[in-house]
Amino acid sequence: MTDAPQTPPTRGLRPWLRWVLIASLALNLAVLGVMGGAAWRFHSSDRVSGRLPWVDHVSLAYMRAFEREDRRAIRQDMRAALPPRAETIAQSKASFAPIVQMLRAPAFSAPALRAALARQMDPMVQRQRLAQQVAVERIAQMSPSQRAAFADRLEQAVADLGQFNGHPPHRPAE
Repeated sequence: MTDAPQTPPTRGLRPWLRWVLIASLALNLAVLGVMGGAAWRFHSSDRVSGRLPWVDHVSLAYMRAFEREDRRAIRQDMRAALPPRAETIAQSKASFAPIVQMLRAPAFSAPALRAALARQMDPMVQRQRLAQQVAVERIAQMSPSQRAAFADRLEQAVADLGQFNGHPPHRPAE
């Protein structure tokens, strides 16, 4: 009787490890997709004065409806009320640290990531509320005829949404 040489049994990946690898691959592909989509959407020819175009269509419609001098005054009021840009950028960068830690941690918690992402959005929500407050104050200073003209421009801005690839149509100064 001949004994066939026995090879040690090969161990495949443990089932839980296989799922971790699949989840990791899916997350990496999602991140690459988001980054690629953002790079494609916001390439340099889409930049206006070095800034990315607005993506919030509601805010965009209102800002387009304001006269140029009103937009300028709103920006000045916002700058006066907000911390310096360098400080805001530093805070934004720092807000990624806990998220990066969560992504690298062996034990992943989707609820914890959701909460961290929500906290990361808080400064943007506060800026949005400030912008609404400043805009309402500006509108409150308008005469009835100025408000009616603003309403007409707002209707036109809403009608124009989505027709110009994120950029307002070029309209000559009146």
